[in-house]
Amino acid sequence: MNEIKFWLTPQQMIFLEKIVQKISEGKFKVYGHSTIAGLNDILDNGYYTDRNKGWLNAIREDYLEMFCR
Repeated sequence: MNEIKFWLTPQQMIFLEKIVQKISEGKFKVYGHSTIAGLNDILDNGYYTDRNKGWLNAIREDYLEMFCR
């Protein structure tokens, strides 16, 4: 069974890179090195799958809660 691939837009790539940087700098302590590895895999592939969608949305919500509100 083929998984649906959602290709990253340039804006999504920039956002994910920003999250990786925040985690690496210790400013986004909710997540750790395994999250960085997962996000780097997604960035390297240039897409995410339906299985990653909920996880990425949770990271986005946490980011917005921590840095934008």
